[in-house]
Amino acid sequence: MNPITRVIAATIEGRDGQGADVNQQGGVTMTTIAADRWHIPRPVDAACVPAGAGQADRVARIAALDGARMADGLAFLAGYAPGVFDAVLTATEPCLDDLFPSGDDALEPYCTQCGAKAGVFIARGSDWRHYAGDAEDRSAAPFEADHAPVIGWRPAGGRPGFVAI
Repeated sequence: MNPITRVIAATIEGRDGQGADVNQQGGVTMTTIAADRWHIPRPVDAACVPAGAGQADRVARIAALDGARMADGLAFLAGYAPGVFDAVLTATEPCLDDLFPSGDDALEPYCTQCGAKAGVFIARGSDWRHYAGDAEDRSAAPFEADHAPVIGWRPAGGRPGFVAI
């Protein structure tokens, strides 16, 4: 078993890998392949690292990964911080609009019952809402209708239909 696979297995299963050194630092057990070579913080501590410091280095390291190393890294992340892994995959899913070129093939959400524009206004929750106005010029405003939006997709008439305010 290669060293990366051993650390992944140990992390996912919550046990030390065969032949790995176990160090105590501040009451936390961490598994390393070679003593002091790696320091793997707890997921809660790793999540608190600000993006600013070293971000360019992180992006360069990602760009340099080959396919096998990328797969190893994602497998480790899936066991190490499953919630972060799920968030990463969700955030990087292609949007429906990414599948179509901009212009005539772009789609926008609307209410199939009344024909009004529909969008999700994050500040008001994650529910679909009817709205009037335009997202581009910030005049979009939700309004109450006598029914909940029944979402359908139609060719975009001008500017994008998704709204997040």
